[in-house]
Amino acid sequence: MRGTSVKKNLDWRLEMKAWDNLRKSFKIAILTVLCITMVFSTGLLYMISYGASDKSSSKSSKQTESAKTSSVTNKVQAPEINAKSAVLYSENTNTVVFSKNKNERVAPFSTTKLMTALLVVKHIKNLDQKVTISKEAAALGGSSMELKEGEVVTVRQLLYGLMILSGNDAAYSLAEVVSNGNVDEFVKMMNDEAKALGCKDTNFVNPNGMKEENHYTTASDYMKIARAALKNKQVYKFASTKKYEMGATNLNEARVMKSHTDLINTKGSGVVAGKTGFWNGEASIVLAYDKKDLKMVLVLFGDDKENRPKDAKAIFEYAYKYLRVNKPVAKGKKVTKILVRGGKNTIVDAYASETAYAYTEKGDRAKITVKIKRDWSVKAPLRKGDQVAIAKVYVDGKYVSDAPLVVKQNVSKGWITSEAYISNLGAMILGPVLVVLIVIACLVKRRRKKAAVPIGKHDKGRDK
Repeated sequence: MRGTSVKKNLDWRLEMKAWDNLRKSFKIAILTVLCITMVFSTGLLYMISYGASDKSSSKSSKQTESAKTSSVTNKVQAPEINAKSAVLYSENTNTVVFSKNKNERVAPFSTTKLMTALLVVKHIKNLDQKVTISKEAAALGGSSMELKEGEVVTVRQLLYGLMILSGNDAAYSLAEVVSNGNVDEFVKMMNDEAKALGCKDTNFVNPNGMKEENHYTTASDYMKIARAALKNKQVYKFASTKKYEMGATNLNEARVMKSHTDLINTKGSGVVAGKTGFWNGEASIVLAYDKKDLKMVLVLFGDDKENRPKDAKAIFEYAYKYLRVNKPVAKGKKVTKILVRGGKNTIVDAYASETAYAYTEKGDRAKITVKIKRDWSVKAPLRKGDQVAIAKVYVDGKYVSDAPLVVKQNVSKGWITSEAYISNLGAMILGPVLVVLIVIACLVKRRRKKAAVPIGKHDKGRDK
């Protein structure tokens, strides 16, 4: 009897040991599943943490000295220009990059018409409003649209004539429209607007810029006016138009207007908009520059027609040497990873299809940040080249440029598990593990039932 009891006790202990082994196997299986789940969830967690702030990178300029005006050039030689005064302003760095006699009084001539255009679009909401040309407007000489007394045109057509043909008659007519025929009142509005923009030494006498003794400004002041005007989308549209076809009116045949703004028609010049001025051999100009995400505004006074484009080009070239060119997002480079719902692959790399530039002054420790604007609804299928996000570049918190992010591979639809962001490969690995886990769970349950024998029953034989 004792031998039988010992055998039963041994069997029971073996069963308990087997059960312990199964429990350990069960724990190992659970850990395995958790590990695999973590592996295939890494992308999701990565995306969540990545998207929480939508920041992908941040860095500072390596230089240590600060350069805030054109007097500090880090040994970059400023150009010698023919113009009496000039200012070049960088919208990227919010600083004056170049200046010459910026506070000297000058005659703005027809660049005055930028202020005229700004006031018109601020006060006239319907640019298709009809205008009948007055005797006074038609009689004005100098550059003109060749408007005739009694001719009926629209405000829009006058604005094109103002910016492209530099029409003095157009300027006068527009001033009449805004002020209900009181041009002196319009001039007062011009001066009030100049003061509101921060101008300290500017005075207008007429809306067209025709030379008069008390009609003056400075390069520093007019930069404020030029920036305000060119930031206005409507003014910018008229100032950037190279060609405009105007239909026939009641008194005139159809007109074709072509811009003669310096460099605006020169391929690769970077000049995108502008307004010229000229009087008795003296030339002035306002230019908007936008190339490789470098945005600048130039005002140039007291030049001549021959040297005006040369001076402008020299100043723009100087700016490229004066400013540090940064490429935080380079074309063709991997920028981030994107989550794709329902795809064979649920995590794919996103590459920049263009270069995004950021400009800082040499010596300025500006902080350049790249933020990813994601489309969280990206779904398979995807084709190579499809845009899935945008990389936006900021300098000291100010947006300066961006680049589209695309995929470089086709992403076909995945299995049903891909709707939960588990790729086909993940499902292939996770599936068998789950089956093994279920089998182990069943065995453990079965062993528990067999091992559920009261301990006292085994000990009873030992007492005998």
